[in-house]
Amino acid sequence: MNHFPFFLSEWQERNCQNWLFQYRIFVCFDIVTILYVDGPNDQIETSDTECLCLTACNRYSNVTFKDLVLVVTEVTKANGDPVPNLPDGTPSVFVKPSRLICFGDLPPCNANTPDQLSCLSRELVLISSGALEEKYLLKISYCYSVEFAFRGEDQFELQLYAS
Repeated sequence: MNHFPFFLSEWQERNCQNWLFQYRIFVCFDIVTILYVDGPNDQIETSDTECLCLTACNRYSNVTFKDLVLVVTEVTKANGDPVPNLPDGTPSVFVKPSRLICFGDLPPCNANTPDQLSCLSRELVLISSGALEEKYLLKISYCYSVEFAFRGEDQFELQLYAS
């Protein structure tokens, strides 16, 4: 009979091992342009400054993403080619204020309101100056540790013998 937690006496393999997740656990990211509308058809233009809202969401009710850090690794053309530089050497499309974006801890969502994820947002600024009119990619890398909240129940059979 297997019980959780497992006791060392029941384990076949006593070496330290990575826990293999049945499902991949990940943070959901989204990016939204905050348009400070210059007109009815305002959009990100080839010479523009736009505020972007980068949102990280947790869709799990028993997982905390600890120390979530995101790095904007680069902005490229959609085909992966580098963004052309201006005559002064600066890229024609880049983000500010920093490549490093710290979210801190992303808490679990509330299981009692399943339609609402737990989300944190950070702003960054996209600056384009004399850029070509085409699609671009904002490439990111991120890291975090995972903390699980687990509750369990178990029972153990105890045999009593006559005295």
